[in-house]
Amino acid sequence: HWLIFLFSLLLIIVFHECGHFFAARFFQVSIDKFVIGFGKPLLRWKSTKHATEYILAPIVLGGYVQFSEKDVLHHVRFETLARWKKILVLLAGPLANIFLALILMTIVFKMDVYEPIAIVGNVKEHAFLHQQGIGQGARVLQCNDAPVLSWSDVIAHWHHQGNNILIFRLNGHEKTVHLIVPSSLTQEDLFQSLGFSPYIHPLPAIVGGFTQDSSAQAQGLKIGDELLEINRQEVHSLQDVSVILKSIPDELVQLKIKRQGQLIQLSFWLGHQREGHKRVGFIGIKAIPFSKLGSWYVKKHYTWLDATVQSFK
Repeated sequence: HWLIFLFSLLLIIVFHECGHFFAARFFQVSIDKFVIGFGKPLLRWKSTKHATEYILAPIVLGGYVQFSEKDVLHHVRFETLARWKKILVLLAGPLANIFLALILMTIVFKMDVYEPIAIVGNVKEHAFLHQQGIGQGARVLQCNDAPVLSWSDVIAHWHHQGNNILIFRLNGHEKTVHLIVPSSLTQEDLFQSLGFSPYIHPLPAIVGGFTQDSSAQAQGLKIGDELLEINRQEVHSLQDVSVILKSIPDELVQLKIKRQGQLIQLSFWLGHQREGHKRVGFIGIKAIPFSKLGSWYVKKHYTWLDATVQSFK
């Protein structure tokens, strides 16, 4: 994790200083040094074309661009620039970081993600949906004549002014609901206004893989095993498994699993990990892929243009 942190910090610093550097270079400012890090230089190189020295130092907690105090090779001193050019050079660093954030967010949105199907969970008594006869398990089919699969689809087709029409299906019957909610709508606004929570199908207690620091596989668990009981307590989801095992670190537990249709009893020594100052039980198994839960989750795929638009939001 600390390697990821250092790389992230280095990336932020490099982009920030490059923003200042390239803006200054664009206005033909004379630059003495471009430095990333502090301390004794690890690498250094001087350009004969621009008379700029490039330095990489080991303590990557910052960097700087040092402007020359004299005109060098047809380049001018920073102090001679017009005021608006100086402002642009100084703003270029933070703007470069914003640009980096947009790039990274675009990449994140471009990755395929899975979202819960738009199904109603718990409905508050006397809430709007309750009054309309919409209860738990109702699925949203359309929002303003547009077919929807996930709650993000509902938000995307929401009219921020005027009447909105939602079509639900519950127990094989469809029902149309007309409503108006605040114009600054978020998913939370929608849930609160209608008085319900979304249904999120729990991840089944099936072994989908193992973490690198897990001993589960060596102790007999296999991918595809379904956990049924832990110390004679029934489990129905990975959340159930996590709640039970976290309370008993480093203990021998008795597992009842289903493997290829057969019931198997398995003794298993738990490990432990730290959560803050607390030691909790650890088994080190991964969930099955969302792709195998297609009836409850929908795969969202953005084009590069859509991903870029989402990154600005």
